Amino acid sequence: MLNRRLTLLTFTLCFVLLVCYTLGGSRIAEHVVLIPTDHQGKGTTNQQPGTPAGSGTQQQQGHSGSGSGHEHLHNNLPPAAGVGGTGAGKDATVQKPGSGSSSSSSGSGSTGDDGSKWGHSASSPAAAPKVEFVVSATKATNTTWIGEHFPSVPAHVYIADDPRAPFTVLKNIGHESNVYLTYIIDHYDELPDVVVFLHGRRYQWHNEDPLYDGVPPLQKLRIPYVLSKGFATLRCSWLLGCPLEIKPDPAAKTKWDDPGADQRAKTEAAYAKAFKELFPSKPLPEAVGVHCGAQFATTRERIRANSVADYVSYRDWLWTTELTDEFSGRVMEYSWHLILGAPAVDCPHAGTCFCEKFGMCDLAECHDYGCEKTYFFNFGELPEKWPAEGSGENGWPVTQWADPEYTPPPPPPPPPPAEKEAEKKSEDGKEGEGKRR
Repeated sequence: MLNRRLTLLTFTLCFVLLVCYTLGGSRIAEHVVLIPTDHQGKGTTNQQPGTPAGSGTQQQQGHSGSGSGHEHLHNNLPPAAGVGGTGAGKDATVQKPGSGSSSSSSGSGSTGDDGSKWGHSASSPAAAPKVEFVVSATKATNTTWIGEHFPSVPAHVYIADDPRAPFTVLKNIGHESNVYLTYIIDHYDELPDVVVFLHGRRYQWHNEDPLYDGVPPLQKLRIPYVLSKGFATLRCSWLLGCPLEIKPDPAAKTKWDDPGADQRAKTEAAYAKAFKELFPSKPLPEAVGVHCGAQFATTRERIRANSVADYVSYRDWLWTTELTDEFSGRVMEYSWHLILGAPAVDCPHAGTCFCEKFGMCDLAECHDYGCEKTYFFNFGELPEKWPAEGSGENGWPVTQWADPEYTPPPPPPPPPPAEKEAEKKSEDGKEGEGKRR
């Protein structure tokens, strides 16, 4: 009888200890586990940025990089702190992405492992918003720079011209917009706090950087600014798109495919007609202006201000419109800010924009349209090996043009008077010969 009581007492004591240990471990875990970046139980094969299509690994849905231990980064300092600020508080312990141990980083100048200024204190991980990239690319696009410079940010890399890619689209049309819409439709119920929509190429003429590099604008982007505004392009300079890009005219006789019309007239004709089809219940704006490029950050709330059915209808329009890929993509480029709740003309003063959006508050000279030595406008495709090659060629600036110490070379001296006279006589002779013929 005594043995039976001892056995029962031992069993009860073990059970109590097991329960206490389990509950205690759960409380500890609540303080050390990083913010989860997946939707538990929804594993899928996904594309690692820059890897060949079809070579993804079985990981959390839509995420690139390490399958666990992701750290979502943001800056939480006021704009006046400048670019050097991070969210990591003094002597904060920050968990490195994908690592099992933590490392100490002291001072306010520390950054995340990706070199960005989005670091946050792991002592309050719940306060850190989740940020993800959505990248529009093709098989020819080198997207390795995304994983190299932002290893802690999950990226959905869509290969628009590869139907076998882990992330792709049914129709490669409308430039980047088809990718953006497909992501929103497929992830509508599981969006992060902030989504940054990007092109896959690192160097593009419209990137807000002296060398057209896509990395610095992303590193400087202030996530609190995005959260407060709801929508933010990745540019501040007005060329192109601001202060006015399109004046839709529903009564215009010009057609979008009129070979005799200029590009602006054709775009305005296409936009007026497309706007009625896309947004039948909204009044046509008199003017539309927003930073060009169709690269922007927005919040989950702004995306969900529209129903998923709305986004499906936008994509259906993109798939069925008579407009070419060029014009349908351009219509969407100048519609995203309207879809996501920004005013029809969304062109803040460039100096204010650089300070609040990118933390660049000490620029030398700013105007409403731009700031000195921040952006050199030239439209077109950059040289293949830029910036290693192509400096100062075909309208592109010399790569050191924005350096404070750089002095442009003087223009070539005018020819001597004798040479001028000889050139004039030669030209006159050619002109006279042409008339005789």
